[in-house]
Amino acid sequence: MSRYFNLIVVIYLSINIILYTAKAQDDFFHNTFHVFEEGRISWIQNLQVYSTYTFKRQAFYSENDANISELSNNNVVATGIFCKDKDKIRFTVNYKKLPTKVSSNSFLNRSSDDIFNNQFWISYNNDQGKDYPSSGTLNKIHSNPYEVCPQLSALNSPLCLFLKPINNIPTNTTLTGSPVIKKTDDSHVIISLRSNTSRESYFLKDITIKVNTKFPIIEKIELNEYNNDNNILFTDTVCGMNWIEINGLLVPLKVRNVSGPYKVADKNNKIWITSEWESKDIGKRFPQKKDFYLILEQNQSLVGMNSIPQNGIVDIDSISENDFMQPGVDYGITNKNTTGNKYLFLRGTLVIIGITLILLALFKIYKERKK
Repeated sequence: MSRYFNLIVVIYLSINIILYTAKAQDDFFHNTFHVFEEGRISWIQNLQVYSTYTFKRQAFYSENDANISELSNNNVVATGIFCKDKDKIRFTVNYKKLPTKVSSNSFLNRSSDDIFNNQFWISYNNDQGKDYPSSGTLNKIHSNPYEVCPQLSALNSPLCLFLKPINNIPTNTTLTGSPVIKKTDDSHVIISLRSNTSRESYFLKDITIKVNTKFPIIEKIELNEYNNDNNILFTDTVCGMNWIEINGLLVPLKVRNVSGPYKVADKNNKIWITSEWESKDIGKRFPQKKDFYLILEQNQSLVGMNSIPQNGIVDIDSISENDFMQPGVDYGITNKNTTGNKYLFLRGTLVIIGITLILLALFKIYKERKK
């Protein structure tokens, strides 16, 4: 009898030890993620920079070449300005080539100028030429302000490493198991997350974090999709390089992204895309108030704005709820004074003229047939 009792006691204690260990691990992961999340958010909040940049892109027929090849100035597809001061951000993109028209009112690779804070967002398309008229809008922000400017991630700005939470996983996937934290050396850890899809595949996400700094620094994010035979289907890696200290904060001079494989017209080939954001002057000066001014043409305003800005200057710091148009109120701003509306007005006028000419031609044909 005592032997069975002792066995039950041993089993009971073993179960409790396992449960306690599991809880301790969960608490460790929770506390660790909390520290890293605080560090990620603090890095964004404390980043204060002005920089000009180049954005390069090139396709390769092998993943190895995509990872090791240097991109030259011949691969520059865009230039611009990245500027951040407290909760204000300005990100301009000037593409070297004219945008591609994909529909009557939609363009691919339009040059843009986005200025925003936690409340308001100024968006301006500034391509030159009659086929790509300038247009701008004033908007209110109702959710995450960083989501209004996808170019911050698409063009690999330094913010792209820090915009999403540490435990973020791909859309339409489910986190599987507990995150794994592995120490690689005295200054780095790697957090690994696995998430399953509804298809026969899963994702592994590895985040490399530098920990011996004022704030934990996310140096690299590697995302791989595997099939159930553990073969890689797709990889997407973004890595900060050449880090320098700016006002006590580590910031990368270069951010490199490699993704693929992508299918091409020739079905026998696949390509990997390497893109690279690089600044040679980041940290050389701090941002100034005028760096966030949008300068409009004379007597122009923005769609949604109820007045013409003085001297053509739109200052994000001066925007308030009172600057927005209210329904049913005539502010005396014509379509000719409003960027964006000007284009819509001209296009509508041309459509009306075209329809009128068609009707006149049909009427003339009808009259001739009656004769």
